[in-house]
Amino acid sequence: MFQIAIDGPSASGKTTIGQSVAKKLNFVFLSTGMVYRAIAYLHYHENLSFAALLTQIPKRVKLEDNCVLIDHMNYGNLLQSEQVSKWTSAIATNQLIRQIAVKMQQAFAVNQNIIMDGRDVCSVVLPRANLKIFIDADVKIRAQRRLVQLNLPNQKLPEIINDLTQRDQQDATREIAPLKRDETARILDTSNLTIEQCVMIIENWYVSLLGKK
Repeated sequence: MFQIAIDGPSASGKTTIGQSVAKKLNFVFLSTGMVYRAIAYLHYHENLSFAALLTQIPKRVKLEDNCVLIDHMNYGNLLQSEQVSKWTSAIATNQLIRQIAVKMQQAFAVNQNIIMDGRDVCSVVLPRANLKIFIDADVKIRAQRRLVQLNLPNQKLPEIINDLTQRDQQDATREIAPLKRDETARILDTSNLTIEQCVMIIENWYVSLLGKK
């Protein structure tokens, strides 16, 4: 089995690239951020107590290729909303939540050719991954991508740049699972690359490593 771990900041392109590479290589894909979004949605939308949430997660949140299910339903687009993003920021830094989520993610990766993306996949979730990648991009380019993703007017660009800059600072300095590049991860700056070019680079890395296994 071959594991590819991808870390990177918000809007760096890691999920889009990860999905594209997974499709090309016929790998299973999981965006670990969607796990935390599903947990946050469950917590706030149903107004569950924290104690109740901890017991409900294993029963109601399930992982499948390229999606996270709540009660066997895919809430994909809803989980991408700005409101859920705000809820997730509070949930994702809780140590107990992370322990549960990481165990789910690691169990999902067993006996599968898999690509996972997130913020601590290389160092925590899949520390023995065959290929580790840190995907990054200039914050202005990342903001432009987020603008398009959310279908927002250009006037929102300065606000998004500010939001991403603050998020980067929070992610890098938080006590639990801060965003940092694993020393063994290869850096892929996507600022001036197309998705196709990024996929080709990662595919070449994969083929090179596959020949050494």
